[in-house]
Amino acid sequence: MNMERTLIQHIEIRKNRAGHDRAFVAGTRVRVQDIYGDSEVLGKSPEEIVAALPHLSMAQVYAHCRITSITATTFSTNCAKMNSLQP
Repeated sequence: MNMERTLIQHIEIRKNRAGHDRAFVAGTRVRVQDIYGDSEVLGKSPEEIVAALPHLSMAQVYAHCRITSITATTFSTNCAKMNSLQP
């Protein structure tokens, strides 16, 4: 399956209660940032996240992991470009 299609299928942008755009796991009230906290900050594996949030599928969790990877790579690349512009 095409990775872009998988991401679109599992992640959706919606307004939060304050009216700001936020990424959510499609069809749930789970924010992508919550999964980020579990995986990147607390070091939980995708299996541990699904065990704690059984209404999520492994595909949904892996879609988040892919987004996190893309975001981190983009951030690192942009920081490197900015650093190279400084005298």
